[in-house]
Amino acid sequence: MRLIIRLFKMAKPWARYLVIATLALFAVTAINLATPFVTRQIIALMESGAYRQEIRRIISMALVLLGLFVLRAVCQFLSSYLSHLSSWRLVSRLRSVIYSHFQKLSMSYYQDKQTGQLMSRVINDTSTFENLIAHAIPDLATNILTLAGVLVILLTINPLLALLVCAPIPFIALLSVVLRRIRRSFSLGQKKIAELNALLQDNFSGMKEIQVFNKQEYESARVAEKSTEHSSALIKALFYSGILNPSVGFISSLGTV
Repeated sequence: MRLIIRLFKMAKPWARYLVIATLALFAVTAINLATPFVTRQIIALMESGAYRQEIRRIISMALVLLGLFVLRAVCQFLSSYLSHLSSWRLVSRLRSVIYSHFQKLSMSYYQDKQTGQLMSRVINDTSTFENLIAHAIPDLATNILTLAGVLVILLTINPLLALLVCAPIPFIALLSVVLRRIRRSFSLGQKKIAELNALLQDNFSGMKEIQVFNKQEYESARVAEKSTEHSSALIKALFYSGILNPSVGFISSLGTV
């Protein structure tokens, strides 16, 4: 949480973009919750048999629905573009800050460090923050807002039904064990890609020496090993992600049984 707060402090120069993106995200969620009501009213009028007398009303509601779809498309564009704009500018700022910090470190710090590892910290590790700001946080906010909106609507229509539908939600907390495994696997993946980058950097820099001493097969095996370790870590993380998503859907669907 502290890290996220520090990131948003660094993103202060682009706060206006984040605010607009957030408001647009709220608007998209509200429109997604509102459109079923308009659609339901149109269908009800069509099925009532009195649609000939209510043709003007149906046309008006259809135009409202069309306007909502257009507004949703505009808000989706604003939310996506502005969140990516601010996040990539933050990543650019982070890379400059990290590089400046590396320049201030003592020479002893670099004695046991590989160039590829340092490059991975500046390039690859900072790129994950773009995914956090432009994807993870907006998706989380959208899901929470949608859940809250649906819950309010269900409570308004039928409180007992709403409680029955939401009853399985606490069991989702049990999946936190899977979430921890996913985080560990992705963290290991970041570590392995840093090691792979370091190895490739060293090998490309010393390719003449590798060829002179006939170490091509040895170095190829090392690169293949590091690449496999990185792929295995990501595959493991994706395996747990594959378990998580259906499990959440299954537990959520229990409320409808």
